[in-house]
Amino acid sequence: MSWQERYADKVCTAQEAVELVQDGDLVVFALGAGGEPLNLGFALAQRMGQLRDVVVFHAVPNAPYPWFQGGGFEVRCSYVGPFDRPFAQERKVDLVPWSYGTQLRQEEGERWGAYTRPDVFLVKVSPPDEEGWCSFGHSVWYSPTCARNARTVIAEVDPSFIRTYGDNRVHVSRIARLVPVEPLDLRRVQFPPVAEEEARAAEVIGAYTSELVRDGDTIQVGVGLASQAVLEFLEGKHDLGVHSELIFTQMVELVQKGVITGARKGIHQGKVVGTCFVLWPGTERQRQAAAFMHENPTFELYDIGYIAHVRTIMAHDNFVAINSALAVDLTGQVCIDYLGPQPYSGTGGALDFCVGANFSRCGRSIHCLLSTAQGGQISRIVPQFPEGTVVSIPRNYVDIVVTEYGVARLQGKSVRQRAQELIAIAHPDFRPELRKAAQKLFWP
Repeated sequence: MSWQERYADKVCTAQEAVELVQDGDLVVFALGAGGEPLNLGFALAQRMGQLRDVVVFHAVPNAPYPWFQGGGFEVRCSYVGPFDRPFAQERKVDLVPWSYGTQLRQEEGERWGAYTRPDVFLVKVSPPDEEGWCSFGHSVWYSPTCARNARTVIAEVDPSFIRTYGDNRVHVSRIARLVPVEPLDLRRVQFPPVAEEEARAAEVIGAYTSELVRDGDTIQVGVGLASQAVLEFLEGKHDLGVHSELIFTQMVELVQKGVITGARKGIHQGKVVGTCFVLWPGTERQRQAAAFMHENPTFELYDIGYIAHVRTIMAHDNFVAINSALAVDLTGQVCIDYLGPQPYSGTGGALDFCVGANFSRCGRSIHCLLSTAQGGQISRIVPQFPEGTVVSIPRNYVDIVVTEYGVARLQGKSVRQRAQELIAIAHPDFRPELRKAAQKLFWP
């Protein structure tokens, strides 16, 4: 039987497809950013009263599924987003601490991670090519691993999905059910506006950070207002490379302008390498960048376990990891995903990239943050973290911290020196009390 005949036999509705889910199954959703199979998710929700002992795993959910309300399925997440944050803070979601770069190690022997060996994997893919291969499109993440290891793969087929190079495809023969869907209109997604004062501060941070990037560096940029700001200040650089969890629109445009060439990369030379192109929320600028990436061999997307593995990162000389932070204490500890004891987001690959940059020859790790939060009412540089706060990046690996008030270099510095460096880039209104706290904490 040809793959075309097999394909036709597997086409069904979302409701018919999720009939393959059984009692006791671990059901893993592909990571979203426009790539989450929403139709399959809501069809599965209709079976909550029929199924028992089902566990649902999301990395970052992209919809308010009924199971977040409690009852029905057990829900696990590794990264708290806007849809599940209130429920995670009410402890209706079971959080899975997870650093992306550990995925490959978890596949060795019987050491499986929370998501790497699901019973059922729900994913969205492109239509098949002439040989029957479907692409994971712009959003790869852990899909290759799950598609390879799952008992059952169920896929939505989205005709708008681009095709990208790298390790990011699955054959029709591996998919049990195929559900044709209409393209998701990402433009309907509303993001909260950024305050003008925060936007100006982020621009200053971006300008400071760009001065730390040299010609020929390979960069990684994490999500966040402060970290992403650097992308608007790189046009004067030469021969930059990209090896990043996320590929942003500005990176694609810098390829078009000849700024990003990858000519000096140690591996994947000449390629822009990542695991996801940020198509959310689907602006015209983003859609044009995605169209440029479609079947363009310059861009390669791989499983996040490869992208964020420390061995892969440190294989690049002059690797620069640029990530956001929620808060930093005076010893240099970085918090990315908690506000006090309450979960707020997730670490993603931030720790992996920080460690990899530390071991890269001439590498640098940069953490960017606005100096204040809540409209200037509180300082993000604090003497000590509140009880219950989870430290995302240990101080031993924290290298450079940037706010709109300057750059603090922490590597090789004592605790007292670190405190002085960080106080110097804190908001001026909070420096006196930070100095007083530092004197009490670190001096006799």
